[in-house]
Amino acid sequence: MTSRNYLFNSIKENIRRNFYLLILLSVSMLAVLPAYTIMQMELAPLQYPAMGSSLNSSQEMLLKCLDSTNPGVQIVVIGAAVLLAMTGFSYLHAGKKTDFYHSLPLKREELFMISFSSGFLTFLLPYLVSVALTCLVGAVYGGFSEQTAATLFQAMGIHILFFVVIYSAAILAVLLTGNLFTALLAFLGMMSYGWLVYMAYQMLNDRFLYTMGNFGNSSMEYFLSPVISYIGVADTLLIAPQLQKQLIILHVVLAVVLLAADICIYKIRPSESYHKAIAFQKLQPLIKVCCIIPIALVTALLFSSGMTHSFVWLVIAVLIVSLVLSVAFEFLYTMDLRKSLRPRVSSGMVLAAVLLVLTGYKMDITGYDSYLPKKEKIETMSVYFPSINGRFSYSEDYFTNYRNAEGDFLKKTRIKDFAPIYELAKMGVEASREEKKIDYGTAPELRESVYATPMDYVTNQNSQGETLVSVYVAYHLKSGRTVYRAYMIPETEEVISQITAVYDDWSYREKMLPTSYQKAEDIDYLYLDTFYESRKQISGGRSELEEIYKTYKTELENMSFQESCENRVVGYLITEKERKDYGNDTYTTSYSLPIYENFTKTMGLLKEAGEEVLVTIDSEQVEALTLSFWNEEQEKTVEIKDNAQIETLSEHLTYEDCRYGVDSRVEYDIMVNILWKNREYASPNVYLMGDESVEDILKNLNFD
Repeated sequence: MTSRNYLFNSIKENIRRNFYLLILLSVSMLAVLPAYTIMQMELAPLQYPAMGSSLNSSQEMLLKCLDSTNPGVQIVVIGAAVLLAMTGFSYLHAGKKTDFYHSLPLKREELFMISFSSGFLTFLLPYLVSVALTCLVGAVYGGFSEQTAATLFQAMGIHILFFVVIYSAAILAVLLTGNLFTALLAFLGMMSYGWLVYMAYQMLNDRFLYTMGNFGNSSMEYFLSPVISYIGVADTLLIAPQLQKQLIILHVVLAVVLLAADICIYKIRPSESYHKAIAFQKLQPLIKVCCIIPIALVTALLFSSGMTHSFVWLVIAVLIVSLVLSVAFEFLYTMDLRKSLRPRVSSGMVLAAVLLVLTGYKMDITGYDSYLPKKEKIETMSVYFPSINGRFSYSEDYFTNYRNAEGDFLKKTRIKDFAPIYELAKMGVEASREEKKIDYGTAPELRESVYATPMDYVTNQNSQGETLVSVYVAYHLKSGRTVYRAYMIPETEEVISQITAVYDDWSYREKMLPTSYQKAEDIDYLYLDTFYESRKQISGGRSELEEIYKTYKTELENMSFQESCENRVVGYLITEKERKDYGNDTYTTSYSLPIYENFTKTMGLLKEAGEEVLVTIDSEQVEALTLSFWNEEQEKTVEIKDNAQIETLSEHLTYEDCRYGVDSRVEYDIMVNILWKNREYASPNVYLMGDESVEDILKNLNFD
């Protein structure tokens, strides 16, 4: 009992001695909780409740203030954890204080728990008082709801958990070092090391692995640091509740591990460590090697990026940075310049490690880019062409197009007759092998985007100036494993032939075209975009609208790849569907579908409905055509008023949206704007499908 009373009194004495910290944290907590809540609740009546919410604006505002996403509370929690750890155990960095504390008739574990508990209570008491005052403010403003208690206790659990994790990590940094400067460096290193290693890994992959693509919604970034996890854990509640659960479990375990490590290290920490940079001399080489390798790699990769001889400069930079950092670490350990310049085994290990990593990536010793499983090991394959698939949008019911279209499509669409896809993959492996022979530093960055602009399809070129086609492939192996690869293949006749074979196979086209997922009976409205007007609603009964859409669906799904390349897009059929949100409010989703000039049946039905789609515009109604040539080097604009030229060019006008970028006849670097004589309608930019007659006109206009 006496021992317990002594421990309790020691904790109280520690809190009293550091009373200024209690006041500082109390003021900080009052500012970010009750004071902030008062300000927000005063503004709440001016806000509208979220769509679909059953809560009023005051109730929603109180939830936001109490929630774990409150950034002010997060900042105070992180700052408090570091401050209390550094001040609570600062006596270990002073010889006389260390000797005094260690001379007390207490076990090391008891000494540790006194300091640990003092800091924890110094944080906890102001936090609980501030939470109570915040709830009182919420009650006064009528902000309580059924969700308030759950939100409050969840936020309290998260804030306290991450305080303990960060607090324990900061204490560990103090225990492993001998002064405040190195303690702060150690803590920053702990909090950033995972991110630094992951950054080095990602940069090495981007630089050397030509067939790597991002085909998944990676959540790795949430696990790289307790600080990153703390900031991101609240945001994962709605988008990934399972991820939040994993993060919380991980950090509960981490808190226990860190606390146990703190106690164990405190028990064996030498009292005379206060004058050393690192308390345990045997850890010095290990810390040096582990820190220098990722720092040197990241620094060298950033320095050499984009250089003509990037690998040579990468090697030079990584060696220089490794040597400089080795000297810096040794100087930090010894505070003696001569000793820090002496050759060390640890320095040799650093140089060997970074050279081994770079050599391994350069030679692709894992065979990542040359990976091509045998056909008999493959069950099915999937393929995604950004310049084909990416030209359409899909409902969230089918593919998460706004975030991970490639990976989602490859995961959900599998083709059994995969011979053409396999041949494309072989070409991709060979193309990457050829490109890896040339050291010009930026090859891995050649990637077509789902939202690529027209110019992206002609500026994606390799070192020989060949236009590249982006092909994303998934190998679904019989073993149950799926392997993803991203290839950039020169656009040759052989490649176009294989893409044609893939596209003309209904098993691919069925999965790629959005009409496969949108039923006629689900469409509420149809609109039409043409050269003459935009979003003109198509009138008619339900049966007429369904017939138009079904006819369009048949023509689009029966169109071959060659036909899609040869025919112009002369308008868009826009489908619109009404939906209900969580609050039973109505909203609409719409999708634009291209009308090609050979869709005669669709255009016939549209004409019967009173909406004619003209394959070519009437040159008599055109005041002028404005041609704009643009690239990275120059811009040029020419206005054409000659009727003969207008008539010739109008026969080659096409919309660009939804046109495929592969084997395209479109002059992407020339935009055309139509100026009408008697129309206020501002026609959107269109493009030209090139042939000899168009080329002659462009040559006369000096569009070379």
